[in-house]
Amino acid sequence: MATQLASAPEGNAALRAPEQCRRPARPRKRLVRRTDADHSQALRRGFQFVFLALNLWLGSQFYLWVRHFETGGRSPAVARPAGVEGYLPIAGLMNLKYWLLTGRVPPFTPPPCSW
Repeated sequence: MATQLASAPEGNAALRAPEQCRRPARPRKRLVRRTDADHSQALRRGFQFVFLALNLWLGSQFYLWVRHFETGGRSPAVARPAGVEGYLPIAGLMNLKYWLLTGRVPPFTPPPCSW
């Protein structure tokens, strides 16, 4: 059985929302145009490029570090970049698993670099 809603005539006050239920119209914000040159997009692109270059450098250093161990020390030794922890939080997840399975917090191991 198909049903169809008929449109209410404009003069039907029973179908309109009461005045107290209507939201007041918000005033429109005034359009403000910049008078000086806008360098925000160029600055944004610059930061994105620097971030891309940093990520490429970290990735290449990490690749060389892994490659040293894959070849059994035949390739040159490279220090593991500290920025890799932001992308590979494996040690943190392993410590969480250790804590959940044993109920003990794993012992703290200082980082290999000395300040």
